[in-house]
Amino acid sequence: VPALTPGGTKPSYVRAKKMGLLIAEGDVRFTSDDVPIIFHDATYTDNGVTHVIADETYAQFMTYDIGAAYSPAFAGTYGLTLEEFLDLCNDLQLAPTIEFKVGTTQQINDCLDIIDAKRVKVFNYKASVANLKTIIDHDPYASVRLGSDNYSAQLLSDITEIVGYGNQTHTTHCIYATYGVWT
Repeated sequence: VPALTPGGTKPSYVRAKKMGLLIAEGDVRFTSDDVPIIFHDATYTDNGVTHVIADETYAQFMTYDIGAAYSPAFAGTYGLTLEEFLDLCNDLQLAPTIEFKVGTTQQINDCLDIIDAKRVKVFNYKASVANLKTIIDHDPYASVRLGSDNYSAQLLSDITEIVGYGNQTHTTHCIYATYGVWT
């Protein structure tokens, strides 16, 4: 609920639960030391300096007061790791959906191991075609989705590739395709 709270933070998920929502999306990015964090954008600006998340260590990222950058009312609100997001979803009884904004095969597999260790059932995953294949290889029953800013031949090709991926006698993954304009 980013219009009312700083998105991807504990207050946003608590607010979502209070509003009666049942699903929480976490956008996963990786710090330079490969810590999966929940943050939508590739960069953040702190005191007039723009930082690239992938170039910052986890410790550096955690000095960024997301809440204060959003509104003084949320000062002292910092980012979440993937593990913290999953724990929060569990505590609030929200079904997590995860969008991997970026990630190598190893980073995605490491995240899937974290999810398995937490014994969390992810509602669905959104990622690139390559990363969706990694997810399906790990969990043939995963619900996956592709997203695009426009309806295109490439989106149709990507959908076809994912639908046909995997051992069809064992794979029953669910495919969603979404497109639209985000503001």
